[in-house]
Amino acid sequence: IPVATAISTNATRRALQGVTAVALLAESHISVHSWPETQTAICDIFTCSEESGASAAMEYMQAAFKATGVECTTR
Repeated sequence: IPVATAISTNATRRALQGVTAVALLAESHISVHSWPETQTAICDIFTCSEESGASAAMEYMQAAFKATGVECTTR
């Protein structure tokens, strides 16, 4: 099972304006920005290795946000 190591997390939520959250990982970071007025969330999942579970994190975010469309870019 892939596991990433969280070093710290921070989130800000403003009424009716969505969420901005970031998790600093030993392997890099994950950030989430949401805009409820347009039913949009952008998740940046950046890891230094596939063993960190970026694919599993993407699937989790898709389910958590009940996403009907997902765009994924890998490098």
